[in-house]
Amino acid sequence: MMSSFESGLKGLSTIIFIVGAGGAFKEIILKAHVGEYIANLMTDTNISPLIMAWLITALIRIATGQGVVSAITAAGIVGPLIPTFNVNPVLMVLATATGSNTITHVNDASFWLFKEYFNISIKDTFKTWGLTLLLTSITGLIVVLILDIFI
Repeated sequence: MMSSFESGLKGLSTIIFIVGAGGAFKEIILKAHVGEYIANLMTDTNISPLIMAWLITALIRIATGQGVVSAITAAGIVGPLIPTFNVNPVLMVLATATGSNTITHVNDASFWLFKEYFNISIKDTFKTWGLTLLLTSITGLIVVLILDIFI
């Protein structure tokens, strides 16, 4: 029975550690006032805060390889944009969520799950899983921007 618990906790502990690390990173971002700094920089631009949220999340996803970490960290960065630009918070969450699924690479657990489940090469995983994530992310951003027109 203990070995059964042990095998179950191994997988769960990794997920908890990743989410916890993302939350800690988000807190560092908040304490450093990075979100407020980006909000101040954006006041002079014509870029939609929703596109900026998607882009920031996507860049963090590319840098870390983890969707959860990128979403949590980006939430700390783009949170101050909501009152500054009077953005619908639901759309900001959706823009951040779609940005967190932009690109996959070898640091991403879902990359390896997909590769191993379908028993395909790393190259084919990039071609299939990577392209799927990129297309769903861009489609999600387009839907968010369309919703922004009507909400």
